[in-house]
Amino acid sequence: MIIGKIVTNLEINNYIDQVKEILKEVFVEEKGYKEDVVFNIDGAQKYHVLLYEDIKEDDLVAYGRLIINMDIANIMLIAVKQNYRGKKYGDLVIRMLIDKAMSMSYKDIYTDVPDSHVGMFEKVGFYKVVDAQYMKSNKIKLKYNINKQKSCQ
Repeated sequence: MIIGKIVTNLEINNYIDQVKEILKEVFVEEKGYKEDVVFNIDGAQKYHVLLYEDIKEDDLVAYGRLIINMDIANIMLIAVKQNYRGKKYGDLVIRMLIDKAMSMSYKDIYTDVPDSHVGMFEKVGFYKVVDAQYMKSNKIKLKYNINKQKSCQ
C-alpha cells in the first residue's frame, strides 16, 4: 500500500530526518549535489510530497518539493530511493505536486532537470522551454502543459 501526503514548510519539521536521509542518499551521494542547495527548506513558500510503502510511515521511499515564487510554481528535487525505482513513484510525486499547484490556481508550473530526467517529466505533460540562459547549464527547463493532461503510463 502506498501512502502519500503533502505537507507545508511548517509541518516538514516533523519529517525532517527522513527527508534529509532520502535527499542525502539520492542527491548528495548519487548525484554529487552540494548539501547546502539540497537541504535548504527556508525562504519561499514550499510544499513537500512524502511517499511511504507502509502505513506506519517509517521509511520514506520518495520525495518531491514544490516552491511557490510569486506567480510561478517550481517542482524540484524529485527523489526515489534506489530500491524503489521503476514503480512509478517519481511519476506519482510529480502528479501530486502538479495537483497541488493547480489547486492553488497556478497556471505556470516549471522544473529544471538534467537531460536524463526529461522523459519522465514529458510523460506527465511537461515540454522543453527554449531559453538561452539554460543552454549554458547542465539542466533543461521544462514547463507543464496545463491543457494536455496525460494518464499514468
